[in-house]
Amino acid sequence: WELVYLSAQELAKDAGKGFDGYICDIWSDKVAQRLLATGKPVVNTFIKKCGLRFPTVGPAQSDGIALGIEHFRQRNFTNLAFCGYAGVGFSEFQRIEFVRQTQDGSFKTFVYPSARRKNQMDEVIKAMPIGQFEDSDEVEAWVKTLPNPVAIICCNDLRAHDMLKICQKLGRVLPEDVAILGNDHDPV
Repeated sequence: WELVYLSAQELAKDAGKGFDGYICDIWSDKVAQRLLATGKPVVNTFIKKCGLRFPTVGPAQSDGIALGIEHFRQRNFTNLAFCGYAGVGFSEFQRIEFVRQTQDGSFKTFVYPSARRKNQMDEVIKAMPIGQFEDSDEVEAWVKTLPNPVAIICCNDLRAHDMLKICQKLGRVLPEDVAILGNDHDPV
């Protein structure tokens, strides 16, 4: 086994020609096409539906959402929000699960972003090292509309970090006004 990072450009140059196969996050159809062209076995570890079908493994995202909801239920929150990225597979899956799992009416729910927003995958990749997203102003405007107190489940720790900075900028007291929960255990 060898753990390496290969960009789509490196795959095109056959940088992994000595590999027997690939276990990787397939972030785009472009990468999927290049992996398919290698003729080697591929297992996708990223929750994104690309045009090509590869065996996919990943975490039980629905369990993470359920645990977050239960965490805030036990702390007597009645306002519950979800903040993710538009068009990004793992985030969209979590958003759908959040909506499904809160349909019982025990919370007043709020969801960002709307499904009409563009796919933010490139934005997520660019922001990873710094945790600053192009839609931070839009998220800030959305947070201003949320009632106090509110609990926010974020689709990952980078989004939660961005949310924390936004809430601090707005003077929202944490966790009294806003409680934030991320996931993935990413170092941010």
